[in-house]
Amino acid sequence: MIEYIRTKPFGNSDRVALMCNKNNYAARKLYESKGFSATGDEEDDEIELVLNLENHNTGESIYNCLIDHADRYGEIYAAAFSGEPWNDPWKTEDAVTHVKELLESKQSYGLEYVKDGKIIGFILGTSMMFHYGRTFEINDLAVDPDYQKQGIANQLMDRMLSDLCGMGCAGVHLITA
Repeated sequence: MIEYIRTKPFGNSDRVALMCNKNNYAARKLYESKGFSATGDEEDDEIELVLNLENHNTGESIYNCLIDHADRYGEIYAAAFSGEPWNDPWKTEDAVTHVKELLESKQSYGLEYVKDGKIIGFILGTSMMFHYGRTFEINDLAVDPDYQKQGIANQLMDRMLSDLCGMGCAGVHLITA
């Protein structure tokens, strides 16, 4: 159905919006797995979720991470962190396992950056409840070395923070090494 919507059968639109009860985590997870993201807009107990359709002018879009793309995320992760300035000896298969473990968490959330049909970056983390509210820990932010220094990580971070605000997160932690 989502692929059909992306063909824009009802006209030239750049997004699809829907409302969902903000406490219905199962529905939110389902919508997010299909590419919808919280916008931060709320009405009563409902939040707005939006599916951004690909911008055909630039061929660049941000979508929700999918476990089906874990192999590509692992490739990006290993390439990004094996080089300067980290020089960590990541093997691609270990990076894929790392990413899959995060994506398999019920509380995971992530975004991927797609350019000309190719995933070239992603941001990924998990949330946890504390006495003061739900917080989110950004575990990974990686961009394919061939596409670095183009503002892609900034776009992923900005979108992630916007989505997390829309989800009502009380705080965000960024893990760095």
